[in-house]
Formats: sequence, C-alpha cells, structure tokens
Amino acid sequence: MSASELCKGYAACKERTKLYIADSPWMRKKFLTDKLMEAIENDRIEEAKIVRDQLRNEAQKKTWGGIHRTMGKSGGGAVMAVQKPVENGDAIDCDNRSTVEGACQAEIKKRMERAKSAPICQGTLFALLGYDANTDTAQEILEGTFVPPQGTHPPTVILLEEIARIWQKMGEGEVNIVISKEDYQYYWKRAKEKTSSSYSGVHFGHYKAAAHSDFLSATLAKKLSIITETGSSPERWARGLSVMLEKIAGVALVTKLRAILLMEADNNFHNKLIFGSRMLNLARENGMVPEEIYSEKGKTAEDAILQQVLTYDLARQWKRPLLVASVDASQCYDRIAHAMAALTLRAHKVR
Repeated sequence: MSASELCKGYAACKERTKLYIADSPWMRKKFLTDKLMEAIENDRIEEAKIVRDQLRNEAQKKTWGGIHRTMGKSGGGAVMAVQKPVENGDAIDCDNRSTVEGACQAEIKKRMERAKSAPICQGTLFALLGYDANTDTAQEILEGTFVPPQGTHPPTVILLEEIARIWQKMGEGEVNIVISKEDYQYYWKRAKEKTSSSYSGVHFGHYKAAAHSDFLSATLAKKLSIITETGSSPERWARGLSVMLEKIAGVALVTKLRAILLMEADNNFHNKLIFGSRMLNLARENGMVPEEIYSEKGKTAEDAILQQVLTYDLARQWKRPLLVASVDASQCYDRIAHAMAALTLRAHKVR
C-alpha cells in the first residue's frame, strides 16, 4: 500500500473505532449477559456466579464514576511542599527537595517506631518472643500452655489467650504456601498495568507480560514458592517507596499527611495470595470471620448498609434502646507490633 492509501485506511479505522467505542458499554453488557445465560442453561454454577459478580461490579463502577464526576470531588494532588510543626505551635514551610524529604523522613520514622510502646515489644515478653515470634514461647502461646510472667499487661494476656483460642478453633488445616503457574497467571492477567509499585523499577507491566508465557509464569511462581518455603527473600523486598498523600485537600501539614509504602509488586502478590486469599478462606471455612464483616466475595457495602437500616427499623418498632458507635482507632496501622501480627497469622494456620 502507498502512503496515501495507508493514511486513508488509518482514518477509516479511527472513524470505525469511534462507532465501536460509542456502542461498547451496551456490547459489553450484552456479551456478559449472554455468557451468564449460557452458564445458567448449562448448570455451570460457579461460572454463573463469577459473571454475575462481574456484571454487578461494572455497573457499580459506572454509577459511582458518574456520581464522582457530578459532585466534582477530586483527590489531593502530588505534594510539592509541606509544613513542619515547631515547638511554639507554629509551622514552617518546607518547599525544596532536601527540606521536604527531611520533614517526611522524620515524621515517618516517628510513626514507624510507635509499635515499640506495645508491652509485647519490651521487657520479659520481648525477650521470650523476639521480633518475629518464632520461638518455643510462641508455640506455647498457640497451644495455650504459656504462663505469662508476673506483671504482664492484662489486656496483652487477654490477646494471647484469644490467639490460643483461635489456633484451637482453626483445627488441623494449614494454609498452602506453594504458588503455582496457574495462581500466577490468574492474578497477573487481571492486574491493572498502571498500578504504581516497586522501588526497584520492576513494575506491574513486567509481571503482567510474563503471565502470557507459561515458561516465565512457572519460573516466577517457583521462585516465589522457594522464597515462601525457605524464608529467604530477595534484598529488594526489604526496600519500598514511601509516598505522602493529602488526607484533606490543601492541608500540607506533615503530621496530617497519609504515608503509604509501595512494596515490590511480586511481594504484594505473594502477600495477597497467602494472607488475603488462602488464609481468609480457611478462616471462613472454620467460622472465624463473623457474618457482619462484609469482606467475603459477593458481599457489598450496600448489604452492610441494608442490615444497618433494618436493625434501626427493628429497634424503633420494638421500642428497644440502641447505641451505634463508629470507632476509628487513632494511628492503628502504625502501632501493629510484628510479634503480635506473627502470632495472629500463625494462629490462623500460616507457617
């Protein structure tokens, strides 16, 4: 084809694409609906459930997209300058790279050390459990035979007793820590390529591309399984990129910014699969996740709100007193002690 013919063909292709884009929402809905009807007619219950959930999720996404566009609520942009509080109650402006990074580093360091105030991170308990609770004492706690040292913080004793109760109730099952080629491909083929991660520079796009090769998928899955089974993780997993985001648009006080950590993409996948999927599924099978926690696949925020409204209606009809508390624990994520987290995960049968 000549250059002029190519240009005409390209222009015609773009025009046709515009027509398809205009019709794509309807075509997408029709395609999924046909898949749903086909699955129902052939008694493929699991497939029908997946397609039905997908239809609902896409409809909700479209609805909320319209609401956000109409309300004009936008998230905070990139933080180019911060304010650092000083002793007299005032704040000083930090507007160049070195002062901004210095103020953020000081604030993040302070937050990451808050867990040290936990009773399990000091004194006799820390000597018995260490940093990651991988000792004989930890096994005694799980089995319910541990006798706390005299003077142990009473709420900590209650937590340790609850960990033993969970371990007993979880039974003999164990979370599978082997990652297969199918696990790898199932996750990464559905991942959003634009997701930010990985200080090392290996990002979601690399792993997503590898998911289309059986050889690369099997190799990377085997690598993750070896890491999990041996506990020997790559050095890059020990580094992350700390990002400061505005909680309230326009408020740049460093103590009011939200700090998040972008972890390595394969580390994130590993944690989601082992803890967020397999561990929680085993916990649900053993009745450890209460029904009123709407984290199970297929349950939505609307279900929780409906239950809340029905509870209010019943209380009003029966003329019963009712108290509802919406509680947000202050800086709770900064205060999670590793030993307590490790014991809780082990109680839920993760090696």
